[in-house]
Amino acid sequence: MWLLGVSFGIIQDKNSWKILFQERQNTSFACWKLHLPGGHIDLRESADAACKREMLEELWIQVERMRYFCHHICWWAIEASSSHFFLIDEYTWTLVNKEPDRCKSFKWLDPRSPYPDQMVRYVGEIMELLAQETQLDLPIEVSKDYSSVQDYI
Repeated sequence: MWLLGVSFGIIQDKNSWKILFQERQNTSFACWKLHLPGGHIDLRESADAACKREMLEELWIQVERMRYFCHHICWWAIEASSSHFFLIDEYTWTLVNKEPDRCKSFKWLDPRSPYPDQMVRYVGEIMELLAQETQLDLPIEVSKDYSSVQDYI
């Protein structure tokens, strides 16, 4: 069995409820779709350390305080993806697209609004949970079975 570990940051605009998304391009996964910033967890790296590293590498955001929001496991065939989502509560930043070859643009979206078709499906499911955050016990554990990777994105 193959297991991919990834870590994502949910960055909320300090003056609104909107969340930062990246429009992906030139990637092997979910190309031209909206996704949260983040990436693979390196060998011997914790999920929270990976999230902080990815925010700095991709966006030039220094995470000062974050909390674990959700662990989402997606199963398809004999493969699985283990995704960790963190709510980034405090940060310093100068928003910079440090990976313009893989990120076409940024979009700020309200998770309480219906998510666009362009959004990666499982990320839309996480946004639906986020819209209910005050009613949820954190962290959340979600496991989904998909027939293929295409159902997942």
